[in-house]
Amino acid sequence: MLPTTTIRAYFQAIEDALRAHFGDRIRQYGAYEPWDPVSDEPEPEIKTPMMLIELESIDPDDSSSSKPGRVSIRCSWSVHVVLSIETERLQIALAELAAAVVALIRKTEFAPGIPPLNGNRWGLGKAVDVSEAVSASPAGESAGANGRDSWVVTWEQVAHLPESLLTD
Repeated sequence: MLPTTTIRAYFQAIEDALRAHFGDRIRQYGAYEPWDPVSDEPEPEIKTPMMLIELESIDPDDSSSSKPGRVSIRCSWSVHVVLSIETERLQIALAELAAAVVALIRKTEFAPGIPPLNGNRWGLGKAVDVSEAVSASPAGESAGANGRDSWVVTWEQVAHLPESLLTD
């Protein structure tokens, strides 16, 4: 049987890897929840520094890695790194933190039966391919709004889901 994962397990594996790597240096990890511009209400309990994970899009992947028993999808992920505007040398600190996330995403993961490729598989082995198109840039949102500023790190990665998910 070919290795597969679920979106929930994939998301959790990324969050777990961020927590293991950055530990208590980051006060808050979790899912990215956009600010509500209509109510203009702050999210509860915002603690910086924080890293918020977002699955931006899912597209079919028509590469040869799709095989009977599983369906391959191309996921576009982002990690929003957020610091308080009171952080000393804020833009340098944001760039350094974003670069550290890029390095983690591109970290070679050594596992039995997997050739050493330059890209983190988040402990999911052959259920995901290595990361591609990794980049980081200022988030472009209203810098300083609500006392925070951020950069966003993005990448693409193919995940293999069990076909049974399509019929459950």
